[in-house]
Amino acid sequence: MEFKSLPEKIESFLPPVIVTASDEAGCNWAVIAGKWYPVPKTLTINQLRESWVRGNPRQTKPTADRWEVKGSKGDSYVVEFKGGQWKCNCLGFGWRRGCKHVETIKSNIK
Repeated sequence: MEFKSLPEKIESFLPPVIVTASDEAGCNWAVIAGKWYPVPKTLTINQLRESWVRGNPRQTKPTADRWEVKGSKGDSYVVEFKGGQWKCNCLGFGWRRGCKHVETIKSNIK
């Protein structure tokens, strides 16, 4: 089996993991930010995690009640939680009173 080269720097919210395959498979699998890479059976989790940097590229500059969120097209939006109400300055929130930016923050703070 040919092994893909792993990223030098692994930046993801969740740490990378190794899935152990059967001996017949000839390799194990590293799961990094939702992508699967075939890796040698000799690779250890400690070796894999040496290049891991905890991060969440969609959420930056958090404060107690205000977050800056990068949208899917690269635009930045401000999500706020005040008085028990969520708010976002994107157009979608203005029309629907809800958006994926607010949902991203809600899922990351649980």
